[in-house]
Amino acid sequence: MLPLVPRAGSSSSVTSTAVNPDMDFATKATAIAEHLQPSFILQHIACVYSLYHNIVALGPSDERIWEYIDMCWENFSVTIARANGREIEIEFGYEE
Repeated sequence: MLPLVPRAGSSSSVTSTAVNPDMDFATKATAIAEHLQPSFILQHIACVYSLYHNIVALGPSDERIWEYIDMCWENFSVTIARANGREIEIEFGYEE
């Protein structure tokens, strides 16, 4: 995972919330959205998009890679929406 770039005045407790495996996704998405600038989140979304195109070109048959990309896309979609003060509903296609 890429390092978190804090907003001005943010605390390290936000980072620990975002990476805590015991926290639910909604709490993590909110913590990340409050911690990162929307432009930085979009850079991460662009990385996931590029990864998707590379995976399509390679054509692996491992279903786990598609689940991982789907999970990343869904997570970043919710996070960028929250960073911009909006809510979106996503049906997650994987088990947390």
